[in-house]
Amino acid sequence: MLSNEAEIQKEYEYFLKNHLPEGFAYYEDDEEYPMVKVTVKDAVETAKVVEAELRLNGYSRDMVEVKPQAENELQEIHFRFDLLFFTEEQAKSCLLLIARTIYTFEVASAPKEESSIFSFFKHKRSGAHGSDDKFKDDITKEQVIKAVRKFSDHLPDGTFRTILVNEDYSIDFDQLLRYLPRKPQQKFYMSKETYEIFEEHERHIPPLMDKVQKAVDQYVKEHKEYPILPYDHFRRVNGYLLVQEHFLEEVPSIEFYITNYDGLITHIKPRK
Repeated sequence: MLSNEAEIQKEYEYFLKNHLPEGFAYYEDDEEYPMVKVTVKDAVETAKVVEAELRLNGYSRDMVEVKPQAENELQEIHFRFDLLFFTEEQAKSCLLLIARTIYTFEVASAPKEESSIFSFFKHKRSGAHGSDDKFKDDITKEQVIKAVRKFSDHLPDGTFRTILVNEDYSIDFDQLLRYLPRKPQQKFYMSKETYEIFEEHERHIPPLMDKVQKAVDQYVKEHKEYPILPYDHFRRVNGYLLVQEHFLEEVPSIEFYITNYDGLITHIKPRK
């Protein structure tokens, strides 16, 4: 007779069955925990790489156990999941991470003259996309924004979401793992003054935004008005005025705009 925990695991099996990458198989070899297996070229070495990547992305051994099976011709990796740690979306992302890691490792270690890697990752000539597209990062900016908001909702009074921001303005995702399926592959950045979130190609914006926001706040404190040009419907920050008043050393290289939210600025041009 199955334990209560095992019965719950059975209820959650669809987390895995519905999202198995091509070449992966679900099987029942453990009464307590669901299992997934995949055939590889070198079970031992590939398992080491996959396990390292899982741990790096916050999946503990209690969550996913990696077991290489190497006997003669058999080269498989078995994954034992404790689904009580997962949501369906997190299980999907974990499987995607495993598949992408195996694919990347097999490609890197394959001889140059070899024309293909193991069968289930072969590029289908009839398909519109290469196999690389299957394993691209699926953590979006919108997901990060939602995760940061949820994180903020659980902060104690007097603690702010700026504790997520590293010195280079990148977001510390170790603190956000409970709100995301895994760590994103790219870095995301956040302004410490406005909490706006940026992608890798926008990483130059947060440091400048924070300087301008502080300058705007100081100007408003002294002059009781916003540093904008009269009749400017876009409410652009007047960088020349902030330099003239010695709140900035130089005119910002990016246009910023005063929003309707208590004087916060944004780099996004408002609609007319």
